[in-house]
Amino acid sequence: MKEILYIGIGGAIGWWLALNKKEETIKALASAKAEAIALKEQLLSEKKYAEQLEEELGDQVVNNKN
Repeated sequence: MKEILYIGIGGAIGWWLALNKKEETIKALASAKAEAIALKEQLLSEKKYAEQLEEELGDQVVNNKN
């Protein structure tokens, strides 16, 4: 009997949270998405910079051998 009561209470709390915390959840997800996009852009920028450095170092090595 206690288990059924716990399930009922848990369901009621879950239902209340789903109804009342929806907007907060949507805002948090939008914020997380924006942060993920910003991090992606930063990583792509750093990757491009690393590729440029690698290219420059490769050119220097080739020039030093000649």
